[in-house]
Amino acid sequence: MVSCPVCMRTYARNPVICSCGFDGLAYHTPEKPELYKDELSAESFRVYKFAKRVLFGELPYEASQVYRRVSEGRMLIDGTPDRRGVILIDRTERDVGMRTVADEGLLAFRTDVLALILNVDSVHSSFLDESAVRSLLLGRDVKEFRNGIMISPSQLRFITVDSANPAFTAEGNVLFTKDMRRLVCYAPSRPEKEYRVPESVRELGRYSFRFPSHLERLYLPRGIAVSDNALVFYEGREPEIEYY
Repeated sequence: MVSCPVCMRTYARNPVICSCGFDGLAYHTPEKPELYKDELSAESFRVYKFAKRVLFGELPYEASQVYRRVSEGRMLIDGTPDRRGVILIDRTERDVGMRTVADEGLLAFRTDVLALILNVDSVHSSFLDESAVRSLLLGRDVKEFRNGIMISPSQLRFITVDSANPAFTAEGNVLFTKDMRRLVCYAPSRPEKEYRVPESVRELGRYSFRFPSHLERLYLPRGIAVSDNALVFYEGREPEIEYY
């Protein structure tokens, strides 16, 4: 049995290319994921590449169904009922003239969503909840992360930003403001053991380093400002911090 991680279709035999357009399906069983760790990791990367093509309009992909509610002149998006591995949250005609916010509870502990594509005005810090999202892709309209980017431990591995976005940019799966003066988020599951914050960065944003899984040494520019809760590590797994 083969299950597509994007659309959740199942096949008795591996068709290689799913009817949704995702290629590179891997055989594995949810009952014993440890036996297929390498395959699942490779498949996760292929999901990221698929989502990246969706972000840049190379693949047609239907926007996800979402729950919307209006509060204080803002359109809050606080949940998506789609059973899909790639969720696309985009502005719609209903949002014209109203600020859109990906609110807390957006994924509400959804463990089936591997990639999240966001193209809204503002994003709440607990939008990922306890989800299993590995890839975060930001469209051109995302302008703000409210109260930092995330407050819960996360499996986030890949971060990509549309090059037309005027507020943010990403380099090496690390999110920065467009001017590269503030580091917004270091992807917690980034596999590298060392990281040197670029010299242009003047501030570490709130929750910017939140339980990184593999980081052992962190190099910071001298004089950098460190926001509250910018550096949060598992006890006993704190990286060495050096200033340069």
